[in-house]
Amino acid sequence: MFRLIFLLIVTLLAPLVSSESSPRAMPFTRMYSDGTGVSHFAEGEIPFGEENAMGARVSPFTSATSIGYLLLPPGFTQDWSPTPIPQWVIVLAGSGEIEVQDGEVREFPMGSILLIEDTKGIGHKTRNIGTEPLIIAWIPTRAR
Repeated sequence: MFRLIFLLIVTLLAPLVSSESSPRAMPFTRMYSDGTGVSHFAEGEIPFGEENAMGARVSPFTSATSIGYLLLPPGFTQDWSPTPIPQWVIVLAGSGEIEVQDGEVREFPMGSILLIEDTKGIGHKTRNIGTEPLIIAWIPTRAR
């Protein structure tokens, strides 16, 4: 299990690192609901710390309780639905589209990282917009 998570992280980070420069942070999209329950998108970054003795830079750890995988077939559409609990979502294969309640629609291709926190209100719509299955890993940030 830990080997799979390690390989997943290495695969997702590889395109971010070039021989010329090393990123200071890894971008992600945050999806949240405001005080009235309306869902929105926001940009976020996970900072990498200073280089350690081994030459690696490590981000701060985020609490998580488990990991699960979800396969959405081509043509899949989910109507308005809030997330049951805050969770990180990583797109492993395929391409999805999410619409939030304020009307914004974004595409999330393979490698996208989202922090989904829209636990109030009607939530968001999810669609598989590709011709292949959309496969995601989801990592709750607290127990159900």
